[in-house]
Amino acid sequence: MNSARIRSSVLLAVALPLFSGGTNGQRARWDAVVVPVRPAGILEPALAQDRARNEIVQFGGIDLQVGGTVRDETWLWSGSAWRQVTPVVRPTARARAALTDLPGGGVLLFGGSEWQVGGEPLRDTWSWDGIEWREIPTSTRPERVVFPLLVTDRTHGDVFLIERSGAQSRSRVWRWIDSDWQPQTSSPQPWGIFQATFDDHSGRLVVQAYGSDNREGLWYWDGAVWTAIPAPPIAGWPFGLAADSSHGALISIRAIGLGSTEALTMAWVDDGWVQVDASPGVATYYRDSTLIQEPDTGRVLYIPWTASSDYYRLDLVPTGVDAEVEYHGSGCPGSVGVSGLHPVSDSLPRLGETFRCEVRPLPTSRLLLSWGLIGLSDRTHFSGSPLPQNLSFLGLSGCMLRVSSELDQRLPKQLDTAVWEIPIPHLRDFEGVELFLQAIHMDPSGNPAGLVLSDSARLRLGF
Repeated sequence: MNSARIRSSVLLAVALPLFSGGTNGQRARWDAVVVPVRPAGILEPALAQDRARNEIVQFGGIDLQVGGTVRDETWLWSGSAWRQVTPVVRPTARARAALTDLPGGGVLLFGGSEWQVGGEPLRDTWSWDGIEWREIPTSTRPERVVFPLLVTDRTHGDVFLIERSGAQSRSRVWRWIDSDWQPQTSSPQPWGIFQATFDDHSGRLVVQAYGSDNREGLWYWDGAVWTAIPAPPIAGWPFGLAADSSHGALISIRAIGLGSTEALTMAWVDDGWVQVDASPGVATYYRDSTLIQEPDTGRVLYIPWTASSDYYRLDLVPTGVDAEVEYHGSGCPGSVGVSGLHPVSDSLPRLGETFRCEVRPLPTSRLLLSWGLIGLSDRTHFSGSPLPQNLSFLGLSGCMLRVSSELDQRLPKQLDTAVWEIPIPHLRDFEGVELFLQAIHMDPSGNPAGLVLSDSARLRLGF
């Protein structure tokens, strides 16, 4: 092992615990999602998965940009962007409607209000098949459901309409049977239901409710009876509930007090609650937001109701994580183009092994040196400045520094390629830790500074 690799291995073993505080802070994170096309600021829209098409459907809501106008727009989310569709037949403009996925595909919509404040609640039922809306005539039209909630029990094929209610009243519940609503009763039945989701991992429907004693709790439905489970052991105001099927967890975001902008993320995993993250960037907008599971990834997506707030996707890493490497951010062009980081063969950042990647293309001269930068963060440089950082003011035209750069390593070159080897210590405490890589190389013709940055990569240490 050469001196550079020895230094890299020793520094990783020493620095990782110091900067990461162990792996607990790295096991879960809210990653900002770039959304190039999105609806205007929409308050209280109806959202649901369309699992047959791996899409999220949004309908209606109050347009905050146009004087609080109630909308009748249909938007579809497919992984990274929204697109608007304009079916000729559609429900009337409304807010506070309820949506859920239908067991056979498509989504079901109920109710809502045609007015921002006041007005008689709507009682109609519609279905969406991915192309058009169709009103479903029902003999039972539940009355005065001001804040309807729809949820699908995918294990038993049942769709429930629930009236959100306060702690001192029993929530009215209907079940969708033979294209009609039928009252549903059971004993015991939760009081004050205000959120609901389906947990794919356990195969059970779960609701969040306040009991008749005004104490918060969660309840599972097994197809016949409700069973109570403990609420998160942290005081606060719950404003989001969704299941992460990719990791078998139930996610709850909680504001620390009604007037606070601080929030915490809690996960129900293996029949116990754990705090997984402090929800950076999310808390400010918790009053106007939705949590929903993405049908294509199974992960939880945070959708704000304002036009300028960030979207976030929860990256919840379980014990026994797989080693991963993925593209992280773009570099800047030099005299031979933009250089990228390319893992050698099937190399992954596995504990106890050496991760290998190539940096290419580079200028071929042996006199032009290259270095690899290893960061423990992509949000804050070790000097305290925020990332990414535009280095154009230093003469690195269009170059963005994307890693915190705690460690650096001289990279040997072969013609237009530099070889980067990073020994990963075989220490279980590093499991789930993330590293961020970016290379910098000399290129006199590339820009006034004669230095160019490569694309960046994110590594997750594992097995």
